[in-house]
Amino acid sequence: MKKGVVAGLLTMACFNGYTEELNNETKAPFGLKWKQSFEDVNKNEDIDLRNCKSMREYKACDIDLYFSNDKAPFTPWTMNAILLFKDNELISVTNGYHVSESKKSDCGSIPEEIKYLSSLGVDTTQLTELTKLCATFENKGIKKTIKTHYGTVEFVVMKVPFGEVIGITTYKLDNQ
Repeated sequence: MKKGVVAGLLTMACFNGYTEELNNETKAPFGLKWKQSFEDVNKNEDIDLRNCKSMREYKACDIDLYFSNDKAPFTPWTMNAILLFKDNELISVTNGYHVSESKKSDCGSIPEEIKYLSSLGVDTTQLTELTKLCATFENKGIKKTIKTHYGTVEFVVMKVPFGEVIGITTYKLDNQ
C-alpha cells in the first residue's frame, strides 16, 4: 500500500505542468538524454520500462526499485523512478527516495541526494538548509526549485500517509 501511495504521488509530480515543448536533445541525469525516444531508453537493460501508463500524448513509466539491490543507473537510495515521455520523447525524470520513518529524524538520504545534485553541477546552497530543517520536520512539505544546466530541478520533501517522509527530485528541461 505504501509503495502504491508513493508511486501515485510520483506520477502526479511528473504529470504536473510538463506540457512545454523541449528544444534540444541534451544530457539528462542518470545517463539519459532529453528527447530520447522510449524505444531507445528501453534498449538500456538496466531500466525496466514494463510498467508504463499512457494518457493522450504522454507516457509515464514507473520503475520500482524498492527491493532491488542493483539500482543502476539511478542512485543507491532510489525507491522509485519515473520517466515521462511526451510524443515518445523523454521530457522528465523523477527520482523518489525514502527520507525517514515516522519516529526518526535522521534525514535519511537528503545529504546523499544533495551531494549527488552537487556532483551534477547543481548549485546546492539553497538545499543545504534542508538538512537542518529535516531534523524538525513536521507535517509541512519542503519544495525548492533550482535552475541548472539540466534545466529545472525540483527538490521536494514531504510526509506521506503512515508517517513516513519521502523525497522527490524531478528533472526537466526548460524551453531555452
